[in-house]
Amino acid sequence: PVVLSYIQLREILPAVTTKAHDVQIYDLDMRVFHYEPSIAWDRFVTPVTTEWFAFFYFGYFFILAVHILPFLLGVGDSKLLRHFSFGIFCQFCVSHTLYMVVPGWGPYHDLKFQHELVGGPFWNLVVETVRAGSAQKDIFPSLHTGAPLFFALFSFVHRKRMPFRYTWPVMAFCVTQIICATMFLRWPYLIDIVAGIALACFSTFVGGAIVQWEERRRESLGVQPVFGDAPLAWAWRKIRER
Repeated sequence: PVVLSYIQLREILPAVTTKAHDVQIYDLDMRVFHYEPSIAWDRFVTPVTTEWFAFFYFGYFFILAVHILPFLLGVGDSKLLRHFSFGIFCQFCVSHTLYMVVPGWGPYHDLKFQHELVGGPFWNLVVETVRAGSAQKDIFPSLHTGAPLFFALFSFVHRKRMPFRYTWPVMAFCVTQIICATMFLRWPYLIDIVAGIALACFSTFVGGAIVQWEERRRESLGVQPVFGDAPLAWAWRKIRER
């Protein structure tokens, strides 16, 4: 429900405010960083580069599925599940709330570019997906940055376990391409990317410490953990016990 609530933001955000802070966000970028990637990278725009980054940008949805569904259904380690769940809740709940505080369209809407983004099937998929389901003014923080980066950092933190031992390098490469893609395709400003990175780091490292503290506290109170085994893992454990 937390992840799917993004679809409702298309109706919720306009009801909360009609404002957009693109001018202020861009001015902040130029004062702090003196750099705006979407403009600086405009000279590299070709159908080939657009399609390359569109492939990884659209791959965000695949990465969501291959992480969330197995954890939702089959993870038997409740400690791992609690750390992952806290990170997901933090990513999406904080992002969805801040979209209402700092609404903005993104560089594609307000800035001027010399080269038009033209690609192949993946670019067309990205455009159609954004047109059909995007919340529109959902740039701060960049959830397309924060969520995949959380998965990559989570995989690295737990790299001694399977399957993260083998998947974390692949995730690291894919996530760098996704983050670059969000800027190359002109969706967020640089400060939105920085905010997404900060939220991902908080969800992984501070979130892990919070989960451990919460686990010790619940044990001292003699109450059950928030999460037990995922359904399929619980069913498999019961079968083995019998």
